[in-house]
Amino acid sequence: MCTGKRKVLDAIAAFQQSAVVAHDKQMPLQNVANANGHVELQAEQEQLMPDSETDYLLEWLEKTAHWDVPEHTSRHKAAAKKAAPECPASHSDDGELRTQNPFGLAAAKTDKLSDAGVADQVIEDIGSSENFRSAFPESCVTDAILMLDRAKHAVRLDCALPPLNVQDCCRQGDLIRIAVCKVYSPFQFWFHFQHPTDDFDPLVQLTNEINSFYTHQLDPAYRSAMPSSFHKAGYICAAQHESGDWRRARVLHTAPTDATWVYVYHVDYATSVELPPCKLRFLPDHFANTPIQAARGTLSHIQPLGIHWPPDSVSHFKRLVYHRTLHAEVIEVDATAGILFMRLSQSVEFAPSINKLLVEAGLAAISENYSRAVIAYNCGRRLRYLRERLPSFEILESRIIPLNDEEFEQYFDAIIYCPSFHSDFQLPQLQNPFHSGLLEALAAWMPAYRREQEHWRRIYKQADMQLLEARRQTKKKADSEAQGKEVLAEPGGQVAQEVAAAAGGAAKLALETGNQSPDPRQQLHHL
Repeated sequence: MCTGKRKVLDAIAAFQQSAVVAHDKQMPLQNVANANGHVELQAEQEQLMPDSETDYLLEWLEKTAHWDVPEHTSRHKAAAKKAAPECPASHSDDGELRTQNPFGLAAAKTDKLSDAGVADQVIEDIGSSENFRSAFPESCVTDAILMLDRAKHAVRLDCALPPLNVQDCCRQGDLIRIAVCKVYSPFQFWFHFQHPTDDFDPLVQLTNEINSFYTHQLDPAYRSAMPSSFHKAGYICAAQHESGDWRRARVLHTAPTDATWVYVYHVDYATSVELPPCKLRFLPDHFANTPIQAARGTLSHIQPLGIHWPPDSVSHFKRLVYHRTLHAEVIEVDATAGILFMRLSQSVEFAPSINKLLVEAGLAAISENYSRAVIAYNCGRRLRYLRERLPSFEILESRIIPLNDEEFEQYFDAIIYCPSFHSDFQLPQLQNPFHSGLLEALAAWMPAYRREQEHWRRIYKQADMQLLEARRQTKKKADSEAQGKEVLAEPGGQVAQEVAAAAGGAAKLALETGNQSPDPRQQLHHL
């Protein structure tokens, strides 16, 4: 232990044992009118003057931490007492009310510590004191401070779960089986890979291990409710589901100390829910090594009829994919963002695909961006609609925007379809203070999008220069050959045929380089 920490612990122990003496030292000086008055006054002044660093620390502790010195409550006992009342119903992002039985726990008995255990008791007393933590600015409250409250081997405050590497699960052209667990739109949904047996299913294994841990765990730090000091945005914990199962969760928003609800996100199921604090537990750090099990998916070969997916299209898509095992063909893999672009079907024969069913129902249109001609025209690039990119999966998983709000969708369209945003890479000026989180998310998303767009703009510019040079060479060659031959009078002669052939070659080259459309009706605009 470092010298600074030892000094603090020694000072606190001395403070507890001599609280009455320390209080008497603070009495105002009195001038004693007797023969020994000068001597007594000098002695009292010497007592009040701090003669070591311990006295300075005691003075600081008295000013910043107003404890009841004779009695202290252990963190486990306080947490168990907090978890004792019956938990209210929880509210999920699917609009369903769920009521759960309380997870009761009797308070542990506290025995008198031996001299050897004084240091551990002091740490518990200090760590469980909200007044002690309040002495630190919020920006300074780190895991080094909160570790006094954190259960042994629990996830740290700055921990993040590893992402799922979809490129390790499948490749382009593979046929796989999936189960959709959450839908925002046909462009943004989450799913689980379906395995032949549960023995090979990492999500089933993870769920069984977590449930077994909390069923047989004897450590009161894991059986009692998580302290409110850990209800911080981004913290990884365990949350009890309506079924009684325990799931890995991430706190979405920092909750006040006296909050009755905590908003969390089930990372392996892509669902969010408001839970009472008594439903949250510390998560052992070995459960944080498993990657997130909710994979990201997008329907291929289709596009919305408007500028975003309307509620009818989203609702019909949900009815087609929920509560069943689906067959999927992997069309494209975005390893960087962890997204699979797929054709889905309820049958292994893909007769028909869900993509096609949406088109036939008049709820989607066929996208030309997957055709080989259009990809070749765009220099080998498969164009993505802005609504494929935004809101990004990161924005949706942080729940900073509503998931089922048509009014907000129109507001969001006005932001992203503004030319200054998607062409000039300028962030919008949002007047609503409640949208500050959205502005921060767009600011984090914009640099990668800008780099990609500027990269392709350089490629397009280079292709344009190559096309221009090819046209010049073709024209120069045609003029040179025409000068050495006799021009035939009748239309459709040999020279006219050769010039036409040369022009056709230039058009073909333009199509391959992606800078000229063979048909004006197929002209596309880069987003």
